[in-house]
Amino acid sequence: MIRDLLLAYGVFAIYYIMTVYSIYFFVMLNSFRRLLPILKGTKFARFQSLSVSEHVPPVSILVPSYNEELTIIENVRSLLSLEYPEYEVVVVNDGSKDQTLQVLVEAFELEKMPQQQVSESNQHLVTASQIKA
Repeated sequence: MIRDLLLAYGVFAIYYIMTVYSIYFFVMLNSFRRLLPILKGTKFARFQSLSVSEHVPPVSILVPSYNEELTIIENVRSLLSLEYPEYEVVVVNDGSKDQTLQVLVEAFELEKMPQQQVSESNQHLVTASQIKA
C-alpha cells in the first residue's frame, strides 16, 4: 500500500516537473521570438554613433534627493558614467533630514560656491511664484 502510494507520488512529481519545465521553455521561446526583431533593429540603429557625436545637444540631468543618504553616491556615480558627449548632473537636495548633503560633499569633494546674483538683463524672467492662475 505504501509502496503504491510512493510510486504514485513519484509519477505525479515527474509529470508535474515536466509540465512546469515545459511552460518555462514555452515562455522562453516566446520571449526569444519577440526579442530577435528588436535585436536586429538595434543592429542598424545609430545609437553608438549618435552618443559620441558632437552634434547632439548638451543635457542637464536633474536628480531629486530627499533622504537618499544610503544610495545617493551610487546613483550619482551611475549618472556620471553615461556615454554622452556633454552633460551635467544636478543633484537637488530639498531639505533632507539625514546626511545626504554631507555624504555628497565627502564623496565628490564638493566646495561651496558663492550664490550668483541675477543680472539686470535677466530680471524680466518670471519666477514660478509670480505666475497667477
